[in-house]
Amino acid sequence: MKIYLITEDQLENIGKKHDSLLKTGSMCDLMLDIAAQAGDFQTFDAALELANCELDRLELFFDTCDLV
Repeated sequence: MKIYLITEDQLENIGKKHDSLLKTGSMCDLMLDIAAQAGDFQTFDAALELANCELDRLELFFDTCDLV
């Protein structure tokens, strides 16, 4: 588990990117739902791949913060 120490400037930046971060999280949730309901392996695999890409985007954003 990662815990992030976020400065005032970073918090302001998060506020500015709030909508984008929410959309990324929603896209990840949607892809996981599609994967859970997939009837074939190709759909399952593609949905998981897209979900992982969205998670990577979120992790990259938050990895710019200092870790505690």
